[in-house]
Amino acid sequence: MSLDQLGHPTTSDGPVVATVSLAGELDDAAAARLLRWCEARLHLHDTGQVPIGHLLVDLGRVRHATPSAAAILDHARTEAERRRVGIHLVGGGSQNELLCQLTANRSGLVVLAGPVEATAIGNVLVQARAQDSVRGDLETLRALVAAAFRPVTYRPQTSPTR
Repeated sequence: MSLDQLGHPTTSDGPVVATVSLAGELDDAAAARLLRWCEARLHLHDTGQVPIGHLLVDLGRVRHATPSAAAILDHARTEAERRRVGIHLVGGGSQNELLCQLTANRSGLVVLAGPVEATAIGNVLVQARAQDSVRGDLETLRALVAAAFRPVTYRPQTSPTR
C-alpha cells in the first residue's frame, strides 16, 4: 500500500482536517506507516502547532485490508478519544459498509463515511472559488459540502450492522 497525497494540515481559525489517501493493500507494513502518520498529526495537535479536528482517511483505492491491520484502529481509537479527534472516511472505500462498520466497531468511535467523490468535489470548489463563483474561507466551503453531501454515520456495535 502506498500513502500518497499526504495532506498537511492547513491553517485556519478552527480545528483542521488532516488527510491521507491510501492505495493497495492495508497490511502490517502499511498499517505501521499509517500509524506513524496519525501519530505525527496528533503530535502537531498536542503541541498546539495545529488544532486537528479530524483525521480524514481516503480509502478510495484500498483493495484489501488484513485483520492484523486492526491494531492501527485500536491505537487511533485510544489517541483520538483522548484528544477528541474524529474519524472520517471518504472515497470509494467509504461505500464499503462492512469496512466502515468494522472501523467503528474496532475503534469504538463514531465513523463518518462519504462523500465518495471527495477529491473531485474539493477540486470543483477550489476552481469555483478562483472564478469568484463561490465565496468564503475553508470552513465555509466545508459547510457547503456538508450541506450537499450528508455523510453516513456508523456507530460502534457488537454486530456488523448500522
